[in-house]
Amino acid sequence: MLVQLVQLVPLDRLPLRVNNLPRSLREQLTRGRLGPWARVLVVVCPASSSLYVTDPHGVSLLTHELQTRRILEKVAASNTMSQRSLSRELGIALGLTNLLIRRLIAKGWIRIIRVRPNHVRYVVTPSGFAQQARLSKDYFLHSVRFYAEARDRVQKKFAEMVAQSSPIGRPAVVFYGAGEVAEVAYVCAQRTSLRLVGVVDDNQAGKDFFGLTVVPRAALARGRCGGMPYDWVVVTAADADATLRSTLKATGVPASNVFWL
Repeated sequence: MLVQLVQLVPLDRLPLRVNNLPRSLREQLTRGRLGPWARVLVVVCPASSSLYVTDPHGVSLLTHELQTRRILEKVAASNTMSQRSLSRELGIALGLTNLLIRRLIAKGWIRIIRVRPNHVRYVVTPSGFAQQARLSKDYFLHSVRFYAEARDRVQKKFAEMVAQSSPIGRPAVVFYGAGEVAEVAYVCAQRTSLRLVGVVDDNQAGKDFFGLTVVPRAALARGRCGGMPYDWVVVTAADADATLRSTLKATGVPASNVFWL
C-alpha cells in the first residue's frame, strides 16, 4: 500500500483520508518506520518531531521549495532555459530537474510552448509569478529568523568567552571557517571586546574577510595564526565535527583554546 501526502502538517490537522488510515500504519508513518511504505512521498509527523521528510529521490521538502523558487526565478529571467541547463545551473540531477519541472507544470505555475517538434520553451504563468513571490518572501523571512537565532546564540557564546578571558586587554580570536556563520560571528564580535586577528579556511584561502585575508589551516599553529598571536580559536565552520577536532589537534592548538559555537 502506498500513501501520498502533499504537505507536512501536525497530526491534529491531518486530512480526513489520512486520519482514517489504520492506526498501525499511522504509527509507522509518524515514527519514521516506513517498512513496506518506503516509497511514501512526504511523511506526516507530529508537530514536535524532527523527522527529515523526503521524497523518493531523497530530497527534503524544504529543499524542494528552495529548488522550486530557483527554477521559477531562472525561467522567469530566461524562457530559453532547457532542463539540462537548469540542472547544470542549479547543481542538481537532471532526473530531479525533470521531476520538479513536471510538478510545476501540473500545478499550472509553468507552461510549455513547443517551438519545434524536438524543442520546447518554459514560461512562468501568472499563478507561477504569484508563487515565486510567496516563496521569495518565505525564504527572506526564514533567512531573517536564521540570522536572529544565530546572532542570539553567538552573542551568548561570546559573552562566555569574554568571561573566561583575562580582564586585561582585548582577547584576540581566530575564526576557523569563513562562511555565513563566520559573518554572523563577525557582526556579533563588534559588540564585544573581542579582536579578530585571523580567519582560517582552506576553501576560501586568499579571499577577503572584512579586511583580513583568509589563510589556509597550515598557517594556524599553537598560539599564532599567520604570525599573529591569538587567545582563542573560534570554530565558525558550518560542518564542524569530530574530524575538525582531530584537525585542530594536529595543528597543535590546545582544546582549552578552542571555542565551539
